[in-house]
Amino acid sequence: MMELMFAIGIFAVGMSLIAGLFPAAIKESENTVKDYEGPTICENGLAIVKARLTDTMANSMTSGNLDVLNSAIAPGPLDRVYRTYDTNDDGTDDRQRGFIPLAKRWAAGRNDYQIVIVAYDVAINNVSGNPNTVEAITLTSTISALEKDTLVRVQLTGGGLSGNEYMSLIGSPFIDRNSGRYATIESVAEEGGDYYAYLDHPVYESISPSGAMVIVERDANNNIIDGSPVIGVLMTRTALRD
Repeated sequence: MMELMFAIGIFAVGMSLIAGLFPAAIKESENTVKDYEGPTICENGLAIVKARLTDTMANSMTSGNLDVLNSAIAPGPLDRVYRTYDTNDDGTDDRQRGFIPLAKRWAAGRNDYQIVIVAYDVAINNVSGNPNTVEAITLTSTISALEKDTLVRVQLTGGGLSGNEYMSLIGSPFIDRNSGRYATIESVAEEGGDYYAYLDHPVYESISPSGAMVIVERDANNNIIDGSPVIGVLMTRTALRD
């Protein structure tokens, strides 16, 4: 009996240790899926944009800053939905992945474009069956002279966002509309009534930025969801077919 109790005790300890590994394994599996599927969606999104967008169609684009590529520039369906999938194995899709295309012409009259593809993953509302919406918001960011040396802290202004909504931008890419360079917003802090984003690396080359774009997820009530839906970003400079 003592030997049996001792064996059961060892078994229980072993099982508890194994059980403790499951949350970490699940999290690692989710990260692996994002690391793989984010770049895949970006590559496929770029291929779709280059297949459907021509230099003639994009002729109306003005050189300057990145903006969302829409049907006014590229007529016809620009399918941004990559796939919907079931995470709960209940027979209904509860997540959707897709991409947002951003583009700009480098110089007027030239077949020279910058394209940025942002891959996302959002929830599907179980009541309506519709996915949350993903939106690219343009901010009028500013930099003070004291930050010129590091350029990793930027003040967040504009975009029609309130203070609490600025706090929800953590994890979103912070994309410079002029150069297309981007960094990740690691944290947001309120200082004296103003809101500042702390980036994981510098983005701007000058102290006079042209503004930036951030990506947000909104629920059925148009409220911004905390955190970022972005799972991948791809930037390229390319010519388009005639």
